Amino acid sequence: MGEYANYDLVVLDLEDTLIDRSLALADAACRGVDAYLVELLGVSKEGGPLFTRQEAMAFATQHGFTKGYDLMNALLLCALHSMPQEASEDEFGAYDGREMLHLVKQKQVFKTSLGELKRSLKMQEFKRLLKSRQPGGKALRRITGLRNQFLVLAEGHILMDNFVRRLFLEAYLGDDLFFREYNQHVQFVQGEPSLNLEKTYFTAEELAHLRRKFFLAGVTSRTHTEIQYCLEHLEIAKFFSTTVAKGSTGPGVVDEEAARLTMDLGIEEAMGDADYSAKVMQAIERVRGLEESQPVARVAFAGNCTPEERGLAGLKDRYRLTLIGVVYGGDKKAQSAQKAAGADMVATDPESLFKVLNEKPKVRFDMF
Repeated sequence: MGEYANYDLVVLDLEDTLIDRSLALADAACRGVDAYLVELLGVSKEGGPLFTRQEAMAFATQHGFTKGYDLMNALLLCALHSMPQEASEDEFGAYDGREMLHLVKQKQVFKTSLGELKRSLKMQEFKRLLKSRQPGGKALRRITGLRNQFLVLAEGHILMDNFVRRLFLEAYLGDDLFFREYNQHVQFVQGEPSLNLEKTYFTAEELAHLRRKFFLAGVTSRTHTEIQYCLEHLEIAKFFSTTVAKGSTGPGVVDEEAARLTMDLGIEEAMGDADYSAKVMQAIERVRGLEESQPVARVAFAGNCTPEERGLAGLKDRYRLTLIGVVYGGDKKAQSAQKAAGADMVATDPESLFKVLNEKPKVRFDMF
């Protein structure tokens, strides 16, 4: 490297540290809700959208939704609970999946528009209901008894059974990426992918500055296809020596058959962070293999250190890893949790993370 630095390699959790997905996730959730109501249930699209991006982002922040399809699920539950008409579960509940939704649309159960529904949304009632339960997606599993709730198909991960997940992904990925991931074209949500709204917390100039100091590697919970599209769209892919994605194995190779199997079986989300430490190890070993001419001994990881299933404590001992806990917007309690999980230092905003990464080694002076 051309400049002195504290590290030879920094492994970044791309979602924790670098990529702001909030606007993109909110956009996909809003578009997904509209498509679900219009395309699957026959609501008129006049007066839409039902929710704006800003409303969805504020709702997600207030109630702790971190996953886009959980956010869409919640907004859809609120919308159907607010409908002026109520579908009969006795009449339609005996049918499965798409057939049930098709019959509801065919019989024109919901004689309303997105604009009319927006004016009658029971949002405050729904927010009070969420507030009395756990934050985020966990709260949704505890909610029962809402009007038209049986029409929200959000169970499991197989796309033909889980229409909330499918429509969210169609909106988020767009037709080209959706086809590359699932080998089928979008059916319900047209237009540019919401993914294009993702932003980076660091500018290209800042990343170039860091890259002159040390090697950069990325780990992500997303697939190789999706994250490469994202990095290239943001024009920052060139700064990373390697990126380890979901389903990655070996020296830079994606085991597509294994990744496809987890999608088909519907277990990709259930796996969670179970393979997280393996991805961090792969990132380190790949860079060491790629950059044999230069030493890669001093390694740091930057990301959320609190989830135990990530196994970062074990890696800290194995690689003498410096752990930089990252919790943007975190309060003192969140910072303490990072420290308790083994973080050597904590960054609560992109500026403080950049400062930590940019620190020069302390110079020792021998006194005679």
